[in-house]
Amino acid sequence: MVIEIELGAVQTGDLEIFVEADQLCVRGQHDDFGPFETRFGIKPDHSLADAKARLMNGILRIDVPTKDNSSGSKPRTMMIYCNGCGNHFDIVVTRKGSRDYRCPACGKVQAFDLEAFVKKAIEQGKQMLKKKRGRQ
Repeated sequence: MVIEIELGAVQTGDLEIFVEADQLCVRGQHDDFGPFETRFGIKPDHSLADAKARLMNGILRIDVPTKDNSSGSKPRTMMIYCNGCGNHFDIVVTRKGSRDYRCPACGKVQAFDLEAFVKKAIEQGKQMLKKKRGRQ
């Protein structure tokens, strides 16, 4: 699990990262906006004890690894949308790269690539932040 927070004008001395009730909490003082606090629920299969954080160029990045650090990728269960019939269905992602999944309702093949999906989600998040800043 990777958590990235764009903090801008926050100094490391004004930043506090701690764990409370299985939540990762980030608290600090922003030069322009004042105090802030945000919390993230962490799934039980992730190790908060092994989390690592770094602040670089105004972006706080927190890496929370899974408790099982065995080599190889672990299967991930996800739900995808069928653009043939409009239904959602479960898939299990077992490896990197694109893979085809057949919709159980209509039989149409859907291609899905987890890495491409994550990259697109990150880009959309960055665009949303830019739009939000433009309305200030």
